[in-house]
Amino acid sequence: MRINRLIIVLALFVSGCGKSKFTTAPQLQYKSVNTNVLDHNQIIEFTLRLTDKEGDVSAAWIYIKKTVPTCPGSEFLDSMSIPAFPAGSNVDANLTIDYANGVNVIDGNGNVIRNILTPQCNMNDTCKFQFVLKDNAGHYSDTASVDNIVIVN
Repeated sequence: MRINRLIIVLALFVSGCGKSKFTTAPQLQYKSVNTNVLDHNQIIEFTLRLTDKEGDVSAAWIYIKKTVPTCPGSEFLDSMSIPAFPAGSNVDANLTIDYANGVNVIDGNGNVIRNILTPQCNMNDTCKFQFVLKDNAGHYSDTASVDNIVIVN
């Protein structure tokens, strides 16, 4: 009987020692995208979840790998300041990152959306978007990836 109680107490102790969702290195998780086919003058909007213990995330890198192997110049790396998120420690926020397939596409707030490179050859291009965050202490997040986004030529 004592052994059973000891096992129950140990089980409760172990289950109560769960890992916190807030870590020193920023954590990044893909949540959603508004479209899988990006037509001309359309905006693609990625929603990512950020958690960070210190709340000191400062930059984002986006690597867009286009998968038309016969079309040179299709891959590119973009870096940007990340969108605003609530300041303070134990940050748990959604980030929205937008791109447009067209010149001078304006969002609902009057801001020009970053233009994605239109396919460099006369065909649609299928892409993989990869997102990475960096904080002020030099820590990097894991990579959040989104596959099979078609950019219409």
